[in-house]
Amino acid sequence: MTITAVVHTTGKHDHSFGVNDASQEAVRLSFNPAGLDDVTRLKLLACLYLTECDRILASQRVDHANAAYHEMAVAKTHMQTASMWAVLGATKGL
Repeated sequence: MTITAVVHTTGKHDHSFGVNDASQEAVRLSFNPAGLDDVTRLKLLACLYLTECDRILASQRVDHANAAYHEMAVAKTHMQTASMWAVLGATKGL
């Protein structure tokens, strides 16, 4: 599945971002039994963040022993956690 988001910032150029497969799997993007739009949006936003972290790591050619790799791994883990809690909040009334 190909997912692209366009972000518009007032007074700036639009930016187009793709979402990689690893980020989709990390937040289980396809798992949304109730088909809630809120859940889809929350998970897509998390995917965008995770994909951007991966892009930055790849562009800097950071290896696993580097502190930046560890810092990005922690950031990605926290985003997965935040996404999980946000989805829980969005589905609490079901």
